[in-house]
Amino acid sequence: IIKWLEGWASRSADRVAALSEVDRRFMIDLYDVPLERFALIPHGVDPALFDYRPQGAEAARQKLGLAPDVPILTFVGKLDYAPNVRAVEQIAHRIAPAVWEHYPEARFVIIGQGAEALTETDGGGIIFTGFVDARAAVKPNLSDYLSASDVVLVPLDSGSGTRLKIVEAASNARPVVSTRIGAEGQSFVQDEEILLTEEVDQAFVDATLRLLADPDLRERLGSAARTKVLARYSWQAQVRKMEQVYEELGV
Repeated sequence: IIKWLEGWASRSADRVAALSEVDRRFMIDLYDVPLERFALIPHGVDPALFDYRPQGAEAARQKLGLAPDVPILTFVGKLDYAPNVRAVEQIAHRIAPAVWEHYPEARFVIIGQGAEALTETDGGGIIFTGFVDARAAVKPNLSDYLSASDVVLVPLDSGSGTRLKIVEAASNARPVVSTRIGAEGQSFVQDEEILLTEEVDQAFVDATLRLLADPDLRERLGSAARTKVLARYSWQAQVRKMEQVYEELGV
């Protein structure tokens, strides 16, 4: 009945807001909603909150007990969600060992609630923070932990929806390595704003090592990604798109 109600509502509405091109194609195929009825309004982020701050990075590193020169690779996600659990397993068993061959001092920071089920991967060079609050009043907050990160990893091999974790990292001007399914529904440009691979394979490992070895590349990717966020993914941009929808409808 939920599917029927969703289809009826989508076909009856004057406009349907889709979070991504992937969602729009899915609804067109599933519910036969006309293309022209859609408005693309993706998830947003507050770029004033999620912004790189050296002081925040220092506070997060102090909380983690890590020196300024220790490479930090970060994954963010609820750890009671199966695709995120598999992503952490990929980090522990495939990505981290390869990185440690070149950077034995590197640390992998896993941010998200539900880490109890993954205790066998804790310790050594993998640190579980548990839930980290995103609110500005909390120090260090999620933006601070992202600011402390040299690379943000999104080694997802399944799942759906838009990946807010990538938008938040990009807003913090952090370079991201992701699978294509991990970045599904987003418009970050390969080799300019993000590094993408088809799978969590040697290419993913190589992309990660490439970023760790090249601070200038990290800076370029992160800066370009934040520029994309300001243009497309800020809440202000989403409000403007919604206002345009209302204007077109004469509301």
